Amino acid sequence: MKKALVSLLSLLTLSSLFTLTSCKKESTGNGTQFRATMEDCTSQDGKTVLNGTALNWVDGDQIAVYGRSGRGIYSATPGTPATTAVFDNVSGETGEGPYRAFYPSTITSDGVNITLPSVQFSSDGSLSGFPMYAECSNDLLSFRNLCGVLKVHLQKTGVNVSSIEVTASSDINGVYSIRNNGVPTITLESNGSNTTKLVCSTPQPIGNGADFYIYLPHGNYSSMTFTIKDENGNVCTKSSKTGVSIYVTRSQFTTITFSDNDLVFVEDLPRIEVDLDPTNPLIACILNETADTAYIFGTKDNSGRPLKVSNVLIKEHDKTINTDIFFDSLERPIEIRASNGVIMQFTWLGEDAAALTLIDPVSGEQLNTIAYFNSDNTAGGAKGVSGDAKTMRSDSTILTVRPMYSEQGKAYSLSKDSPNTSSLKSGDFWVNQCGVPTDAQCWVNVYDYSNMTGSYGYGKFRTRIPVIDKMGTGHYKYHIPNGIMTQHNLEDYCDVITDVMGKVCFVNELMAAGGCAAISMALAFAGVTAVSAPGFFSACESVTAALSVVCVFFNDPVPGAPSPTQGICQFLRENNFTWNTPLYLSPVVCALPENIKGLSKYYDGTSALPELNVSWGGTPRITDFTLNPPAPLAWVAYDAVANLYCLPAGTRITMSIVGTDGYSDSRVYVVGDEVHYVATLHVPGSYAGVRDVCTVRLDMPDGSSLSRTAQLYFQ
Repeated sequence: MKKALVSLLSLLTLSSLFTLTSCKKESTGNGTQFRATMEDCTSQDGKTVLNGTALNWVDGDQIAVYGRSGRGIYSATPGTPATTAVFDNVSGETGEGPYRAFYPSTITSDGVNITLPSVQFSSDGSLSGFPMYAECSNDLLSFRNLCGVLKVHLQKTGVNVSSIEVTASSDINGVYSIRNNGVPTITLESNGSNTTKLVCSTPQPIGNGADFYIYLPHGNYSSMTFTIKDENGNVCTKSSKTGVSIYVTRSQFTTITFSDNDLVFVEDLPRIEVDLDPTNPLIACILNETADTAYIFGTKDNSGRPLKVSNVLIKEHDKTINTDIFFDSLERPIEIRASNGVIMQFTWLGEDAAALTLIDPVSGEQLNTIAYFNSDNTAGGAKGVSGDAKTMRSDSTILTVRPMYSEQGKAYSLSKDSPNTSSLKSGDFWVNQCGVPTDAQCWVNVYDYSNMTGSYGYGKFRTRIPVIDKMGTGHYKYHIPNGIMTQHNLEDYCDVITDVMGKVCFVNELMAAGGCAAISMALAFAGVTAVSAPGFFSACESVTAALSVVCVFFNDPVPGAPSPTQGICQFLRENNFTWNTPLYLSPVVCALPENIKGLSKYYDGTSALPELNVSWGGTPRITDFTLNPPAPLAWVAYDAVANLYCLPAGTRITMSIVGTDGYSDSRVYVVGDEVHYVATLHVPGSYAGVRDVCTVRLDMPDGSSLSRTAQLYFQ
């Protein structure tokens, strides 16, 4: 369907919509042919768009119709474009009614929900594929529009536009359900995204002014950003006015105009938004040309200048799992969660070496090795076998199992790393599993509140608040800055931002210098299963690709291009932008195989912070399995420690050790009435070069079992 849009009337006030018409009773359907009408679109003064004439069906338009016998595809018969068209069956069978019909035919796969795409197309400035829906018991389908239309009017001499990307304050595409009570409404169900792109099949000149049409769900959007790209790849980014909402109404048009003086096109470089609120851990947000986004968190001084990086969260447009990187106080990576699900944990043994643990949450496979980050030693595992005589160890292992919490409700003072709470609001954060208070690494994800669907829903991601103040077992305090509604972008901070991002890119240097090589070499002789090996191999590659969102600034520029620092500072401009939307607080606990979220809560910025709760449920878990020290010296004993949650009484805990020196031992413990345990196997040391493989196994009374393995090398 092509809706040629001309003579649009100016934007005035909101008016009532066209009402739905019912099916005519004199016709009966058999599913072989349908006659369809379409609803007029109006500008917001209530007038029809095309000088009082309706929009038209054209040859080739296809609809999907669902009836009692299934799904059929129907195509408009040849003829002059008209408001009513006859559609003949081209595939599938529907049989008798009642019928549900969708336009375009590709918008649904189940006849229940629709998918609004993240990319729309236009061949000549017209609106194509505008979603419509109809219900009827016969062969007369009266289609009604499901979305509103954003009309973007652009005028700039000598510019041909190739695409326009809209980023809204809440989701504007994804999977939607339909409710039809006379007027159809849609509600987001899953896979939401707040960015939609209109692509022109041929660049459209805007020298004399041109209109571009993008369909969006009905909603009140507190902000919108428009990224306009010309045929040469240059970009102009424009934002809606602060404090002025944009209303998009079903079956109506909303106009946004950017004239010659508004549009300045520059080379398409990644964009940076900097947050200089000293109480907000978000340092910067980086968005590249493919809509990948990196959020850098850390600590700041009293003026908001970043001091240290603590966490980087990277959302890639084509990945369903984010890349998450955590740093220690020396800004070295201590844990990386790759987009393929693999978890890498670093225990630093010095400036150029770390014990590296890789975990595949799907298979439960765990690999421990040593990574050397210098050119002198790139091999994984031990540095070499000692020439001393090899003496078999003879001491037995010792298994200790104790309840995880021996002091319930113990109070703790605020952490020395806690922010100054005088400028913060505090709320309670509770964690439990199997009804018992449980400690965990946790945080609060903060989003703009989305009122698009009339219920709590995620809007734009704002920041991540670490929960670090422990009040007792399973009880924490979380803190939200009073000034979280305000963000600043200041150009003179570009040097410190450049320094921060350089420290993030240090992770890529580490992996290139030895981390990935150590993983590959360790896999060659570690005996991991074929199921886990591909994931371990690709983890480094996926992390490196994700970090390119940040590190693109540090690539060598092409001749004549600005330096990386100049490129950054070009996009750091004073903004002083105030957020007026409420917030949506989502509690999260770090866990395997994936993080666990609690019920999100609404926060308007003025009331008391809501109490947040996360329950791990009642499933037995081995939350982590660590070896301490992870790379012991020759003849130094170590402990294999497993944290075990939610164990039913009678669960059998088995911890065992097998070494390449021929040593093996195992111990068994049967749990009682407690539900959370720490199991520690003390293992005697051996000579340099020996590899130990430790296993913890849980056998539950119902016959189910869990197990994890870990390994190390004596140095």
